[in-house]
Amino acid sequence: MVTQETDSRSYIGSVPFKANSGGSFSFTIRFQRSVRDDWHWFSETVDGKLGNGVVLVTSPEHTASVANPTSFDGIFESFDPGWKVETFFGTSGSPNITFDVSLSIPSTEFESTRSLGRPVQLDRYYALEKQSSPWIQPEHGSRSYTCGRDALLVGMKRTDGLHVAILGVADLASGCASVVSSGEGGEMKCRTRNDKGAEGKHRLIVGVSESHEGAVKLCFDRLRRTITYGIPGRVEEADMGVIDVKRAQNWYDGLTYCTWNSLGPKLSEQRILDALADLDKSGIMISTLIIDDNWQTRDDANRWLRFEADPVAFPKGLAHTTAAIRKRFPHIRNIIVWHAMLGYWEGFSPDGEIAKNYKVTRMYWHGGWPVHVVDPVPDPEGKEEVQRLYDDFYRFLSESGVDGVKCDVQCAINEFDKPHDRFAVTKAYQDAFEAASIKHFGRKVIYCMAMQPYIMQNALLSKNAITAVLRNSDDFFPDIADSHAWHIFANAHNSIYTGQLNCLPDWDMFQTTLKSNFSRAHALARVISGGPVYITDTPGLHDLGIVNGMCARMVDGSGNHIVTRLATGPSVVDPYINKHRITWLRNSHGANGYARIIAGFNTGAVSLLERIHEGNIDTLLGFDKGASDPTQQYLIISPRTIGEITENIVVTRPFYLPSITPIEITFEPMDSVLLSLIPVYPTSDTETMAVLGLTNQLCAPAAVIETIVSMYDDDGSGLERITIQLRLSALGTLSIWLSDAQSRSTDQILVLVNGAAFGVDHIELKDNRLQINLLDAPPSENGEVRVTIML
Repeated sequence: MVTQETDSRSYIGSVPFKANSGGSFSFTIRFQRSVRDDWHWFSETVDGKLGNGVVLVTSPEHTASVANPTSFDGIFESFDPGWKVETFFGTSGSPNITFDVSLSIPSTEFESTRSLGRPVQLDRYYALEKQSSPWIQPEHGSRSYTCGRDALLVGMKRTDGLHVAILGVADLASGCASVVSSGEGGEMKCRTRNDKGAEGKHRLIVGVSESHEGAVKLCFDRLRRTITYGIPGRVEEADMGVIDVKRAQNWYDGLTYCTWNSLGPKLSEQRILDALADLDKSGIMISTLIIDDNWQTRDDANRWLRFEADPVAFPKGLAHTTAAIRKRFPHIRNIIVWHAMLGYWEGFSPDGEIAKNYKVTRMYWHGGWPVHVVDPVPDPEGKEEVQRLYDDFYRFLSESGVDGVKCDVQCAINEFDKPHDRFAVTKAYQDAFEAASIKHFGRKVIYCMAMQPYIMQNALLSKNAITAVLRNSDDFFPDIADSHAWHIFANAHNSIYTGQLNCLPDWDMFQTTLKSNFSRAHALARVISGGPVYITDTPGLHDLGIVNGMCARMVDGSGNHIVTRLATGPSVVDPYINKHRITWLRNSHGANGYARIIAGFNTGAVSLLERIHEGNIDTLLGFDKGASDPTQQYLIISPRTIGEITENIVVTRPFYLPSITPIEITFEPMDSVLLSLIPVYPTSDTETMAVLGLTNQLCAPAAVIETIVSMYDDDGSGLERITIQLRLSALGTLSIWLSDAQSRSTDQILVLVNGAAFGVDHIELKDNRLQINLLDAPPSENGEVRVTIML
């Protein structure tokens, strides 16, 4: 529940500190829920997981006396003296510093660990640690680094207010992958695996900045300048115009249906057709279908036999299935199929058609278990069997009517027992996958179970390559109630890493009819994620309010749904807090960040009250302190869904940042809220207006590509006329907030759609809004509709 102008009280206290001292102190609050209730300590609620508050006190004198953050020994103390440290300073006056640190590993060591020392002035940290072979997850702590698993990225907040990020480097060319591990007494270590068996090196990149985002960006910018590429088939920026298409044509802009949780492992052509007919009957117009696991032909040991689909479930073959889908459901433009990187979960069958046509060899993984794979080692003539396999397989899929692939279980390349096997398999299969996917599908691929450093830092790092989709976390588990909050929390934090890659983070499929408020939270998370949106509803079970809130009508006249998601990934407002507080994400949208969007999720187990006020709104929205324009007014809107209808409510009057009347939000467990900050334009000395966007969507501004507001005196009367020019990516209810709407008439308003007059019967003035129903707008072929409003 979102409310404004609630009654509140403020209490002020003081703590003595010397002028030239610094550091931090903790505090907590003692409270009663009612006069008859016992007193409670805030830090002891939720089994003590909420913790204390922390105040950081800094001064230049104190910072200089404790540590010099411009040198590596100002970041770590007691580190191994063998580290080679390269230092790179930011622009003059900037606190940004990047340290590129390395230490040699002899060719005889396939695994090595060296001390990084103890972090100086550590207050709090997060670590994106290895949850399992395919996935990463967040871990949090304070004062002493005690993360129990290997971490790919660690972020630290110091008591002097600076932020430090530590990134392990995985260079496929050298065969060395470094991670951060923990030692005794808060010691941090670098652990490196040397799979190539040549002379290698430990390598970490450390970034220091005034913000946690800045520190992480420094690390990845340095990595991008120094990592070795060289994957065959890589498409550079100059060639992308041939394959890369306009945003409106990207397959992930439309709504996607995935068969996995919906139909489960019992997959067949008929079950797929029946499920699609159910969606069609319900009015859910998907653009993309993902045929997930269990369409392939495999043996009883879960090993892949042949290219063609399972003959029992798909008796007429894969091509017949895709043709039948397109004939009955012409609105489905993309069909994507699942396969494992090594063929299937347990590799390739030594007795199948594939083994007869390609050289298959036996290797060992998972501690001695045999597995058959297509040989990753080129023959004496330099021919690569894996390249030939992927090229032939993807050609078969393309000729069978398939448009792209979800390549799963990619972590398997890292699970072989022998280092040289891991190195050979990783390079051969990643090279072949990328080259064949570009050639046959224009890189229309989903990387899944692929959160391995070798993959993310090599295949997905370069900005001069076609953007692929990367699964951003462990699976969505519809039947495990405790997993839903963690799924959102983990995806939010994993985006700190994946947001630096050249990928579209995929927060996985979800179902729209989960109990309570779960589906709404998943929907808001997908909208602010900037990634694709997949539903996996059980046939007959759909919440059209959720679907209609995430999706608007495409502008091309097809009737298909387009997801009104944001164009970029979000930032975690405070990555150092655990899941028992409100998880806030922020994002922006439109030209020059026209709208600022924040979403909050109660990922904990108890009810929480959050207060947005002038002391924290700049931080929530991502404005640097004092950087917001003091002459610009804003208002805030928030969506609510009743039945199948979503509408956005204006929750504030126009205000100047940061002077906002406090907003209080009550969050029950798994409650979520999305707030959009919209700029307000003056229309006269006393009146104002704002473009809210498509207010029948969960994120109203997301469909607004560009906004231009101008005023002019067209007849010399001295009365200025307002012209609003908009470019929209979708159709729906376009709303313009007008402070003087009550004094206006629709007869005095002219609306043009793609240059042609739009009927007054589509226009309504209601509750300080001008609302334009664009569903009957003429089709547009360029992926956007242009709307001009003259007031």
